[in-house]
Amino acid sequence: MAIQLKAIGVPFVLASAADQAVLAQNAVLAGVRNLGKPTDMRQLAAAVADTARA
Repeated sequence: MAIQLKAIGVPFVLASAADQAVLAQNAVLAGVRNLGKPTDMRQLAAAVADTARA
């Protein structure tokens, strides 16, 4: 999904337990905001709103 979103220019955030260094090894995921897991729903809503405004 991330590959498709990036390809069409749709910004996104991640909610992954993966380490940031591991995510950075993938060009599609490098630099994408990762909220981690478990994810607080208020934090997720704020991150989506921030990303939508960008």
